[in-house]
Amino acid sequence: MDNGIISYDGWYYEVENVAALTGDFVIDDSVWELNWSAFADATGLTSVILSPKTKAVFSAFQDCPNLKYNEYENGLYLGTESNPYYALCDVVDTTVTTFTVHADTRSIQEGVFDLCDNLTNIILPDFLYSFGGGYWTWETSNIVFNEYNNGLYLGNDTNPYVAFIGSAGERSRSDTRYSDRQIEDSIVLHPDTKVIVSEPYYYGNITLNNGLIGLTQWAFLGSESEEIVIPSSVKWIGYAALKATENLKHINIPEGIEYIPAECFAFGYSTFESVYIPSSVKEIGCMAFDDCPGLKSVTGGAGLEKIGEEAFSDCPLLETIDLVSGPGYKSINGVVYTSDGTTLVIFPSGSKISELSIPSSVTKIEPYAFEGCTSLKKINIPNTVT
Repeated sequence: MDNGIISYDGWYYEVENVAALTGDFVIDDSVWELNWSAFADATGLTSVILSPKTKAVFSAFQDCPNLKYNEYENGLYLGTESNPYYALCDVVDTTVTTFTVHADTRSIQEGVFDLCDNLTNIILPDFLYSFGGGYWTWETSNIVFNEYNNGLYLGNDTNPYVAFIGSAGERSRSDTRYSDRQIEDSIVLHPDTKVIVSEPYYYGNITLNNGLIGLTQWAFLGSESEEIVIPSSVKWIGYAALKATENLKHINIPEGIEYIPAECFAFGYSTFESVYIPSSVKEIGCMAFDDCPGLKSVTGGAGLEKIGEEAFSDCPLLETIDLVSGPGYKSINGVVYTSDGTTLVIFPSGSKISELSIPSSVTKIEPYAFEGCTSLKKINIPNTVT
């Protein structure tokens, strides 16, 4: 996607020329998430209107001195056309002991509470798509957590368990309040949990609740779980949410998910063998399934409109990608092409095909299309490819 200012390369969205950005900016409905200082140092930026489809806003607006926020009590927010408090971006007075997030907030920026050394109580809305963590989630802090079966949570008076922060046992490594706790082998989330904070302080087996809405970026980074069943209630999975999950034997992507982000399942060394892409998924980010050594087959994908570079690279056992023909792609003998047949997109790393004759309809071969293909000995390229 390219609207002249914002671009998406399959990793994240960024401003192409920050210095030239002035005045007001409206983020359109194709932007799923804003990460890694996307608008950093946009000194001419005065206002931003978010899209309700933008589920995560992480550190995107650092050092934008003229950007006008919507203020509520002690927080600075950016909003959509209908919700001025959609994303919490900063805290005005960092000396406070209690902070109440607006009830209509759906995304909390990474590191918002890092400088709030006196903070003991965070009151959250009823649900969030994404909740950026920070030093306060894994270093010693004064924040009082609600506890359920050794899990630590933040919430509100009605639901104390909105956000899973980590486990008491894991937190014992840095927080003296939990020094007598043992590291748990497993955690079962509270039935009312809605979101998992980024990089929660827990790495063991976890059972997710039906009713969970968001898996924030890095939600299970480095998890030792053998199985993480994502419930059908989940509507958002953030960047690298299940990256480096070494023991994962099975994955599921529920219908309703529209976006599989970059590096979502990458570098896991996991043993899961198959992936079904539900028809609701429109985009797969770069390296989403990179380096999954047990992966043998990919099916589904009827709704796919975009696949990022190296989405299935370095999967040595991946023999076929059999996508259902849809708006963006189709498969021919396990090889992925654009739906119009003009571009060869992915030749599976583990394909047993030794000689490939590319159809004459093809005019372009995507970068990395043949990466890691050890069995392929000969490619017959038609003169239509330029």
